[in-house]
Amino acid sequence: MESEKIKEFVKTTEDLKESRDEVTSAPEYADNIIRTMTESLIVVSPEGIIQTVNAATCGLLGYEEKEIIGQPVGKIVAEEEEEEEELFKGSGIEDLIRKGSVQNVERAYLSKDSTKIPVLFSGSVMRADDGKIQGIVCVAQDITELKRAQEQRAAVIDAMPDALIVLDLNGVVLSVNPSMTKMLGYKPEERVGKSFDELRESIKPEDIEKFLKLLGQLIETGHMESVETVLRAKDGREIPTSVSYSLIKDSEGIPTNIIALVRDITELKRLQEREKEALVLAERAATIDAMIDGVLVHDLEGKIMSANKSLEDMAGYKKEEYLGKSLFEFVKPEESQKARADLTELLETGKVGPQGAILPTKDGRGIPVQTIGSLMRDAKGNPAYGVVVIRDITERKQAEEQMRGLIRDTLNAQEAERERICLEVHDGVAQTLASAFQYLQTLESASLDGSNAKQLLLRASALVRQAIQESREVINSLQPATLRDLGLVATLRQEMRQLEQEMRWRVDFKADVIRLPNDVETGLYRIIREAITNVRKHAETKRLGIRITSTNDQVKVEVRDWGIGFNYDPQAIGRRKGTGLISMRKRAELLQGTCDIESTPGQGTTVRVEIPSSSYREQHG
Repeated sequence: MESEKIKEFVKTTEDLKESRDEVTSAPEYADNIIRTMTESLIVVSPEGIIQTVNAATCGLLGYEEKEIIGQPVGKIVAEEEEEEEELFKGSGIEDLIRKGSVQNVERAYLSKDSTKIPVLFSGSVMRADDGKIQGIVCVAQDITELKRAQEQRAAVIDAMPDALIVLDLNGVVLSVNPSMTKMLGYKPEERVGKSFDELRESIKPEDIEKFLKLLGQLIETGHMESVETVLRAKDGREIPTSVSYSLIKDSEGIPTNIIALVRDITELKRLQEREKEALVLAERAATIDAMIDGVLVHDLEGKIMSANKSLEDMAGYKKEEYLGKSLFEFVKPEESQKARADLTELLETGKVGPQGAILPTKDGRGIPVQTIGSLMRDAKGNPAYGVVVIRDITERKQAEEQMRGLIRDTLNAQEAERERICLEVHDGVAQTLASAFQYLQTLESASLDGSNAKQLLLRASALVRQAIQESREVINSLQPATLRDLGLVATLRQEMRQLEQEMRWRVDFKADVIRLPNDVETGLYRIIREAITNVRKHAETKRLGIRITSTNDQVKVEVRDWGIGFNYDPQAIGRRKGTGLISMRKRAELLQGTCDIESTPGQGTTVRVEIPSSSYREQHG
C-alpha cells in the first residue's frame, strides 16, 4: 500500500512536469488536480519560499492557505531535523536542483501547534523550456498511522519471548530483538550488518552452508520447514534451538526480507531426554522390583523418582510415599549433613560407598544397612540421575556382634588364664625358687671345703637369681600387678621408667586420661605392649614416644618410634608372618575402635588407636 501511494505521488509529479505548458495555458485544469489530491502538495520557489499549497496540506498542518503562502518553507519543517532543512536551503537545494528529484524520503513536517508529523516526501524541480527553474514541487503523505503501526509492531517484536532476526535476501542481519540478545549474549551492534559467514562464533561452519542453501530454497519456493540447530552463546554455552524462516514480500509479491524465528528448545530437549530415560527405567522396573536389595532412583537434586518393592518391604513405606520427596527426608537428622555430602561426592566422582548407615522405618525402628550410590549418565555422558542400592545387613550385624562377643569372651578367658598362671607361678615356682635362693645364700656364707664346691655354689645361686627375675618378668607380662590396682597410665609410666633406666631408652611419655573400665585399659595395654615389642624387635631404635588423651567422645593412643620403618600394606597384614599387627587391630575392633598404622622406610612407624567412649559407656554405664 505504501509503495503504491509513493508511485502515485511520483507519477503525479512527473505528470505535472510533462504537462507544465498545459498547466500554464489551462490553470483551471492544474488547480483542479492540485485541489483534488489527497496528499500534501507544496510548490516552493528556488529561494525556498512557499508559493502554492493544496487543501490537503492545510488540513494536515492546520494552517489556512493565506498563513502559509509567502512564508519560508522552514516554517513547516521541524527545525531540529537538519537534513530536512538542507533540502530547501543552501547546498541542499542546490543538490536537489542538481539531482532533479528525490523520492520516498522520510521527513517530518511541523503543524501550526508545533506537532511533528512524519511524512513520506518526494520532491521534483520544475523548469521552463529555456531550462530556467520555476520552482520545486513537494509531495508528502502523512505516515503517522504507519509509524504508529511500525512502533506497535516493533514493541510486539521486542516483547516476544522467542528470538527474532530480520535478514535481507543475502542473509545479512538487519535487526535482532531483545530476546535474541538475551539468548546469545551479543549486543545488536555485534550482529547487525553481518552475514551468516561472519557469524562463525555462533553458528557451526557446516550449518552456515546448510542455512544459505535453505534461504535460497525459501526465496525460490516461499516455503521451508523448521530446522533444529545448536547455537553458541557469547559465554560459550551451546543452546539447542528450532529455527523457522518466513519470507516477507511487498504488495506486488516481490520478496524483500526474511524473518528468522529462533526458539530455545533446551527444556524441550531435556524433557525428551527424560522421556527416553523414563522408558529405560520402565523397562528396568521389573528387574529392579525383583531385586532382593532395596533400590532408590533420584534426580541430581536428591528428589526421589522411583523405589522398588524390596525397599517398601524393608522400610514400611509405600512407593507413593517416596515419590517426589527428598532423600534427606528418609535419613536420621544426625546423618542429614553426611547424606548431603554423599550426594555432592556422587555428582563429583560418580560413586559413593559401600558404607554403613541406619535406614529409618515407618514404625520408628532403624535398620542397619549398607548403601552403594552410582551416578547414571545420558547418551551424551552428562549426569542424569542417581541410583542407591540398599542392603539390609541386620543378620550380618548380629553375626558380627556375636563374633565380637565370642572374641571378647575368649580374651576375657585368656586374661583369666593369665591371672591364674601368674598366681600359680607366683605362689608355686617363684616361691620355691626364692626359698632355694635363700638356702644357697646361707651356704655361700658357710665355710665349705674345696674351691670347686664354692664355685659351683656361686654358679647355682646366680642361676636361681636369674630364674626368679625371669619368673617375675613372666608374671608382670601376663598380668601386671599395677594395671588392675593403679590403672593403665601408672603401669605404663612405671614400665617406661624401667626402659629408660635398664635399657637406656629415650622415652617421651605423656598421658591425660582418667581411669577407664578394666577391659578397656587391658585392651589398650595389650596394644601398646605389642607396639613396644615390635619396636624392640624390629625398629633398631631406642627412641619412643607415647601419647594417651581422652575427650567426651573418645580415647586416643599414639605410639611412635624413630626407627628404620617399613613399607606398610594394610591388605598384606594377614600374609605377614606373626600375629602382632592382627591382634592389635582385633583388640581395637572389639572395643568398637580403630587401629591404624603409618610407616615409611627410614622415617619410623606410628600406631594410632581410637576408641569411642560410647563403646564402654553402653557396657559400664
